[in-house]
Amino acid sequence: TFTAMPVTPTVQFVIDKSGSMRSDFGATTRYDAIRQALVGPTGVVTQYQAQVYFGATTYHQDGSNTCPRLASAGTGRALDNLTAIQTLLQSNPNSQSGTPTGPSVESAYQDMVANPPPAGSPPIRPSMAERRAEAVKRFGSAGGGIRHER
Repeated sequence: TFTAMPVTPTVQFVIDKSGSMRSDFGATTRYDAIRQALVGPTGVVTQYQAQVYFGATTYHQDGSNTCPRLASAGTGRALDNLTAIQTLLQSNPNSQSGTPTGPSVESAYQDMVANPPPAGSPPIRPSMAERRAEAVKRFGSAGGGIRHER
């Protein structure tokens, strides 16, 4: 006999906060589209915060000796993490910053390895939240924009 058991997934968003995110994306900017897709009134974090361990990290390169420049929401991935992620995404990208995507994704991955999800919580690591915003604009949902990695 098979008995289905509920699973609480862990999702870590790695979000580009470089100058290119100030570019137009329809009637808004790329960054605002991501912000709305994640923490807006119908955003994925807003809707599922009680059912998913959400975490978010933004990245950019600002000319300092630190590359990439990372910022994370609150104390990491957690249930009911909406307020911390909203706070992280509150400020707009700096127009003069670069896009160190590879090192940023690697850093987020290493953090996931060092701080694994709770037991029984499968990790879902979208490599770029921008994909969700594009999927929402194109298809009305994010199904094609989030990739499950094992």
